[in-house]
Amino acid sequence: MSEARIALSILENYPGYAYALDLELRYLYLSKLVRRLLYNGATMSELVGRTGRELLGSDAPGLDEMEEHSRRVITTRRPSQIYETLFGRAFFAMRWPLLDSRERMYGVGGIGIDITSIVEERVRGDEDADLMVEMVRNSQAISSGLAKLLMIKDRDEASRRPPT
Repeated sequence: MSEARIALSILENYPGYAYALDLELRYLYLSKLVRRLLYNGATMSELVGRTGRELLGSDAPGLDEMEEHSRRVITTRRPSQIYETLFGRAFFAMRWPLLDSRERMYGVGGIGIDITSIVEERVRGDEDADLMVEMVRNSQAISSGLAKLLMIKDRDEASRRPPT
């Protein structure tokens, strides 16, 4: 199995959301989970090239915050780790610049995991909340490592392509 197929399989089966945006915040890629939960199982071809605002509506709760985080990565060219909400759900999210072989930024990669139940249990003072917070910290480390791997992989693949 090729490295590209393995990387795609990781993204498609990631138990959170994964996506890539161009510099105009149009989708380049959306994981199976995102397509199923946010877009009622729409196909990739129905979604690629469109923005979340076009697909979800300008008043989608949390969309402004998510777009601002992506714009910050575009402006700073630096990865970010943040907590955000969308449709009343809490997420730990990571975003990073997508660079071509010449180090030119062409988009933003993003992954996130739903932590709503952890936040709710922590607010209620659930006895297991501390254990769950530790689990989130561990998933953050895993997500951070995955983001770095994908960034390196993307650069490696781009460097193998002939210049345009």
